[in-house]
Amino acid sequence: MDGHAVFQPGNRSKPPALAFANRFGRYAPETERDVRKVEVRDEALRSIFKVWESIPTTEPVVIPTYYMELLRAVKDIEYSAHDVERFVLALEGYQDEKKVYYSATGYFLSALINNCRDSDFTLNVGYLKITYLGYQNTKNIVINGSAGHSLGTWMKSGSITVLGDTDSHVACEMEGGEILVKGNASNNACYRMTGGKVVIEGNAQGQVGDHMLEGSVIVEGNAGFQAAYCMAGGFLWIRGDVGTDLGCFMKDGIVLVDGNAVERAGYKLKGGKIRISGNAGKEVGAAMLGGELHIDGSYESLRDAHSYDYGTVPGGRIYHAGRLIVGE
Repeated sequence: MDGHAVFQPGNRSKPPALAFANRFGRYAPETERDVRKVEVRDEALRSIFKVWESIPTTEPVVIPTYYMELLRAVKDIEYSAHDVERFVLALEGYQDEKKVYYSATGYFLSALINNCRDSDFTLNVGYLKITYLGYQNTKNIVINGSAGHSLGTWMKSGSITVLGDTDSHVACEMEGGEILVKGNASNNACYRMTGGKVVIEGNAQGQVGDHMLEGSVIVEGNAGFQAAYCMAGGFLWIRGDVGTDLGCFMKDGIVLVDGNAVERAGYKLKGGKIRISGNAGKEVGAAMLGGELHIDGSYESLRDAHSYDYGTVPGGRIYHAGRLIVGE
């Protein structure tokens, strides 16, 4: 099988759906099925469903290669943003729910969107939570509903607006563009993010900014445990309160917290700067190794060097109301 698209010139009314699956030797080909679960009346939507039906329900091994195959599979279909939107609507009523929730559907939709000549898309996902939607995104997408995990992975440019919540790893390894989540985000938002901007208008669960390298993240609500975990750069602004172990293993970057911290703010902090406008709680700077921690409000207790040093020498600086209280 060569590296060209599934569809052959002059035979686009009957694309060989199994050809897509056969290009992946590590995937077992499925039995070709007619698209009878939804009413498909026009050629564009029928062709889109043919390719989607041919995708094996096996997790892809090499995702970038897999995604390129999907792009080649859809490049010869004549379709518009409206056709993509109708395809998503049809998925909600599809009987094979495992197929809909499988990650390949998100990769497939991403390929459809990025390959399309149109720039703006509104996806009415209903109760569906499609994973990996917006993979390598370059377009402008509005998701009317909630999104599954890994929304906007490796996003390049454009924008994604979610009129609901997102599951874990939104903006995973995001490179550029903007993501707006009108609701809440689950764990590990902005994991290894290298650029772009993310705004979460609700709350973010644990480890927002996990291993973040560059870019900016704003959480309008509260953040959970270990915000800025292993953060190595960029800007994280939490407008509400934050959970335990803020800045755990953080190496660089800037973190602002408008609200309060629970305990162990700056735990094992290695570098960068953290500012807490509210109260910092107890055990501030526990096992802190470097960086700066600024507290504008009150605090209950400072770090206990003997309880949390784990063989390391405590370091870094802690400021209270602008005055240095720990460090040199």
